[in-house]
Amino acid sequence: DEKSLWKGQNLHALYQQAYTPWEWHAPIMQRANELGMACFSTPFDETAVDFLESLNVPAYKIASFENVHLPLIRKVAATGKPMIMSTGMATIAELDEAVRAARGAGCKDLVLLKCTSTYPATPANTNVFATVDCTQSTVASRDEITSFLAGFATLTKIPAKPAA
Repeated sequence: DEKSLWKGQNLHALYQQAYTPWEWHAPIMQRANELGMACFSTPFDETAVDFLESLNVPAYKIASFENVHLPLIRKVAATGKPMIMSTGMATIAELDEAVRAARGAGCKDLVLLKCTSTYPATPANTNVFATVDCTQSTVASRDEITSFLAGFATLTKIPAKPAA
């Protein structure tokens, strides 16, 4: 997207500018807990999973750029906690492999979250119908996705109204 805030930058540069410092996690999670909110985080490597486990997070979110990082997905799945996986630019084949990796490592509660990998996303680049496509596609076979859910995330500039 020519108007993206991140145009011309690589993923490493994005992570350096947009990450949440580890020292912020415990106070944020403590405050969320005091307010009765579930607070979890997105690990970008296996060491982050170990760190987040030390904070006893209730779930994990896999960033869209990490849904091809199968060792990370397996490590998160092995915790036995729910996993939300952003789809981003992944192909159905990549999602199939990610779902298989998660299921194979023990993930029972999995949500595929349809998102658009432009920040902020324009309505023209946001395809809400891909959420339906995601649930109707053959992802790891129907037997392996019993508790599979799908959701939609938007980072559009224009306020959206719920469709359902």
